[in-house]
Amino acid sequence: MPAYDYYLVFEEYGSRLRDLLLNGNDRPYPLYESYNDLVNDAYNTYKGLLVWESAKYYKTVVDANQVTQIPRDDYQKIVGYFIVPEFSNVDIIPNFEYKQLIVISFDTCVEPDFDPFQKKVIQTIDWFINQHKLLIEMLNEGFLLSDNRSIIAHISNISRPIISANSSYVRRSVTITLRYCGLRYC
Repeated sequence: MPAYDYYLVFEEYGSRLRDLLLNGNDRPYPLYESYNDLVNDAYNTYKGLLVWESAKYYKTVVDANQVTQIPRDDYQKIVGYFIVPEFSNVDIIPNFEYKQLIVISFDTCVEPDFDPFQKKVIQTIDWFINQHKLLIEMLNEGFLLSDNRSIIAHISNISRPIISANSSYVRRSVTITLRYCGLRYC
C-alpha cells in the first residue's frame, strides 16, 4: 500500500474543518459561507460569516474608509461574528514530520452593552475546540497512515481579546499546531 501523501492529509483536514465550521453538531450560533445566506436568515439575530479571503477581510476591518461590496456599517449591523481560518508556517523534516501552524480568528462585532463579556464568541470558541478534538480523532481513525504516523493537533494559544482601534471588532485567535508524524516522535 502506498504511503499517505502529506498533501492529501491536509486537504482532508481542510475540507473537514470547513464542514465542521459550517455544519457541526450543536454549534451555538449559525455560520454561513455566503453573505446572501447570512442575510436570508431572518430568524437568528446573532450569526456568523466564515471568511476565506482573509487579506481582503482584514483590509476592510482595518481601513475604515475602504469601500467594499458590503459597506462596513452593514457588517456591524448584520454579522455578529466572523471566523477567519489561516494556514501558515509549514515546517518539514523529510521522512520524519510535517508541521503546520493554523490560526483561526474569531471576531465579534456586537455592541459592548449587548454582550459585554463576549460570551457568545467564547461559547463558539469552546464549541470549536471540543469539536476540533473530535475531528482529529476521526482523521486518525479514518485513514491508514503510513509508518505508524498520526495527525496530532496542539492548541497552543487562545489570545486575549484584541480590540481594533478603527472599529467595534474584538478578536480572539486560536493557534493550532497540526503535526503529521510518527507516534514515537510527536
